[in-house]
Amino acid sequence: GAQPAAARDVHASDAGTVQRKKKNPERERLERIHMWSERLQQDGLGGGDAIVLGQAFANTGVSIVTLQQFAPLLNQAWTAGELVTLIRKFVGADGGRALEDWVAFAIRRPDDPDAVAAAVRVGQVDWANAAAVFNTHNDRYRRTLLNLAGQQTLWILQGGVAAQATVALLDTDRVYRVTGGGGPFVVRGDLADLLVRDSLYTVTPSGYTRYAPVNLIEVPNQVNFQAARHFCYLADGSDAYDAVMGSDDSEVTVTGVENGEVVFDIAGEEHRAAIAPANGDTPFDFDYDASDGSISHGHPGHAVHNLQ
Repeated sequence: GAQPAAARDVHASDAGTVQRKKKNPERERLERIHMWSERLQQDGLGGGDAIVLGQAFANTGVSIVTLQQFAPLLNQAWTAGELVTLIRKFVGADGGRALEDWVAFAIRRPDDPDAVAAAVRVGQVDWANAAAVFNTHNDRYRRTLLNLAGQQTLWILQGGVAAQATVALLDTDRVYRVTGGGGPFVVRGDLADLLVRDSLYTVTPSGYTRYAPVNLIEVPNQVNFQAARHFCYLADGSDAYDAVMGSDDSEVTVTGVENGEVVFDIAGEEHRAAIAPANGDTPFDFDYDASDGSISHGHPGHAVHNLQ
């Protein structure tokens, strides 16, 4: 069974030339950055932001899942460079607070990683609003159809603004007597329709916008309103609802956030309100100072309905 010498020589020569492929650390580093950047872009990040995060963390011990959980802050006024700093502070922190806590604080403190880290370090409490769109019932006014013709002085809608004017009514015009609030008002139909329309809330993680045409005559600067506010929701008829409605802001302190609820101390008693709304709940929005848990400018709204 000996092999021919020529065959033995060929095999020996082949064995001698087989070598393991040498690693190229720089190429592997760049390939990993490219792969992470592509994955982050698939999650909806802009190309530039994805590259910044990929370059900062693709070859470190930070998981891409961590980046994916922090990435939504780029839609909350954070820039990629400051987000890199924030994530590094999170990674270097001495435990104790979950990533979700860092994100909740960061939503309220855009591009300020030092403030976020400081708040987390001393155990402050904060949360992100649950994003939601809903109506709230408007019960301020009632309207009664009037039979008017000719020249009349009444409230009309003019360029999206309510104004008093003397107009010649057409046969097709509807005119109403609107009562409630600071009324009565005599109002042309298109404006009357808006005065009795429900308000529309669009709540974002850090604030809200509200369209409230009920304010067109009496509080026109409150028709379109937006603000950075904290939101929670009180179940109708609950002890928490009664406690909020029967208290002053100075008696209300936030003591924690647990299981999707804000925990309040109200006049020495614990009460809870949901972070996410449900139809029938009362929205409660306010300015919040996380340094001591106090609230100000508390505003219980009307009941939620048509939750989208």
